Amino acid sequence: MAIKEFENVNNLVDKEGRTFLAKVTAFVNNDAVYCGNVDCMLSYDYGYSQYEITIDWMLSEKELKQRGLHMGYNTNFQDCYYADSELTIMDEKTKLVIVFVSIA
Repeated sequence: MAIKEFENVNNLVDKEGRTFLAKVTAFVNNDAVYCGNVDCMLSYDYGYSQYEITIDWMLSEKELKQRGLHMGYNTNFQDCYYADSELTIMDEKTKLVIVFVSIA
């Protein structure tokens, strides 16, 4: 079910957004390019009617570009699904699996 239609995600997001620790596994063209615990911020942009996630990869811009990753993703440009405390974000080349470890 798409995250913008999933009622329970509203428990994670308030007006300013929520920061949480997550284990993120990233695949580009089905190859694993990252796996680790990172800080993420989940928020809702009322102007664009979209959920957004900002990921602190702790990588340089050069490393992000080389791995095909971005600092942020949103429900208007990527397919996002949330179930069992796991957020999956997909586009034509990238798949992120984000498992919530703790919510601050």
